Amino acid sequence: MNNVSDFLKRASQRNGFVRERYEEKNVPTEFGDVCILPFFGDNHSMFLLSAFFLHAYRKQYKSSKYFIVCSYPGMAGMFPYVDEFWGFSDHGQLPRVYEKSDGFENHSDIVSIYKRNLNEFFRNVIDPKDVFSKYVNGFKREFTKDDIDLFLPFVPSSSILSKEFVRQVNTRAGYKVMFSPTLYCKQWHNGKSRNVKSKREFWTTLARKLESNGFVPVVWQNHLTHDISSEMIDSCLFFNDSDITKVLSAMRACGCLIDVFNGTSRLAIMARTPFLCIDERSRYNNMKDYEVEDLSSFGLPKQHIFTFSTIITDGSVDTWNQDIAQNIVNRLNYFLPDLDRDNWPTTSETYDKVSFEDNVRTVEPLKIGKKLLMINRD
Repeated sequence: MNNVSDFLKRASQRNGFVRERYEEKNVPTEFGDVCILPFFGDNHSMFLLSAFFLHAYRKQYKSSKYFIVCSYPGMAGMFPYVDEFWGFSDHGQLPRVYEKSDGFENHSDIVSIYKRNLNEFFRNVIDPKDVFSKYVNGFKREFTKDDIDLFLPFVPSSSILSKEFVRQVNTRAGYKVMFSPTLYCKQWHNGKSRNVKSKREFWTTLARKLESNGFVPVVWQNHLTHDISSEMIDSCLFFNDSDITKVLSAMRACGCLIDVFNGTSRLAIMARTPFLCIDERSRYNNMKDYEVEDLSSFGLPKQHIFTFSTIITDGSVDTWNQDIAQNIVNRLNYFLPDLDRDNWPTTSETYDKVSFEDNVRTVEPLKIGKKLLMINRD
């Protein structure tokens, strides 16, 4: 028996993870050949890890190692280039864990315990800071002088989805628009992006607004979302799978994703699917999200609405209907009729070199200050 294989089986179970993807034949026979990366960042940093940093980091520093990523359940499809993926097994704790995500870091006590335990089991536990050494709220300029590695996964056709879901997508009249009623949204506060709780009523209001205007809301629900199915079962399609590969396939089948302050548009980029992103302009510019879009979404139709997240965290049904929900409907009506699937980027797996200087726009910071009066003292 391979002692390392047996050890990995016991280590994953004792540390609260499920070995979601691995091949027994590839497990090494030496313990020193194994390295592991625990990662519990937010949606945006998860995309960055998969698309820009982990593949290049592994190639440069850990090419000879058996590489394990442990993270949120269902995300194995984002990292096909690693040897093994472990998913967090206690799904009931996921909201508490994600709430404390801060970029590529996580300040949850639960994550601290898991990291400490993993360090007791493994000799080579990688700190996410090492993988993101070339990124701090945007790509460090010394990193942008050379071409940047970009990875996007293969997105399978809708044939991997349930026949009933595909039938509903194909037969229901109206544009299909997918959104995820996440428990937390991103808010820019005191010069920092933070997670704030969203109201369940906002998501039901949005779903009703879309349905009443002729759209077909497709709601992606998981352990990090509100459950709105009891109220909206007759007017929405519900997609409840956590397997990210199937999620990307469902996004592509629908043809449009709405990201409401939660970073799911990064997944739409992976799915090469058009999206409408509602965000705070200050957060978007200060976090330099435009860099990521310019480098990874070539030829992908997309729209943005910039407003304040307090609209959905502090608002009411009346204000949502008159303001943000109506703006979303107006933009979709402007955006969707001109989409042509034949012109969307390919869904094949890609490893590309992209130029920062040739592709990333220049955004000047907004300067706000007092205007001094010039007094003539002559």
